[in-house]
Amino acid sequence: MSARRFFVVASLLGLALGAIGGAALTLRILRPSTSAPVDAEAVLLFAGGEGERAAGAVEIATAQGIPTLIVSVGNGNWEGSEEFLALCDAEIDGLDVVCFSPEVDDTAGEAARMVEIAIERGYTSLIAATSDYHVSRAALRVRQCFDGQVGQFPIEIGATRNEFFHEFFGLIEALAIDRSCHD
Repeated sequence: MSARRFFVVASLLGLALGAIGGAALTLRILRPSTSAPVDAEAVLLFAGGEGERAAGAVEIATAQGIPTLIVSVGNGNWEGSEEFLALCDAEIDGLDVVCFSPEVDDTAGEAARMVEIAIERGYTSLIAATSDYHVSRAALRVRQCFDGQVGQFPIEIGATRNEFFHEFFGLIEALAIDRSCHD
């Protein structure tokens, strides 16, 4: 096989694999799976959104009888942060709400701190709860830090074009570039 023909075949194969990988990531963002460990001990609520994430996470925890809600309030300065901050002061029957502001205010930083809290409490089973377009990456970041069971529960919101591309490239980073836990 000539060098030119090899280059053309290798390029086409690379494009095909890239298209397949891109399609797989797109499906992971647009149609995330729902999985929940049988005896989850905490729901992990990632900061962001306009408040719908907070209501969804409380609903998941109370409906499943999960005793703890670990809440990242991020930097506390975004549209919707009021709902997260209100959770920190709320008394919800049967639910222990633990709030924190991460040192590194991104998904990886939130996941690392959530796992640290879970390990301090001796938990072995967690559920990541966040917007549907964000849940695959959030759960992946938790799995990179946690040896126990990790489920995910997407809160249906739908992504804007900017949010989609942010998640698409964030998943590439978490899967291929920076796979470590950020403590």
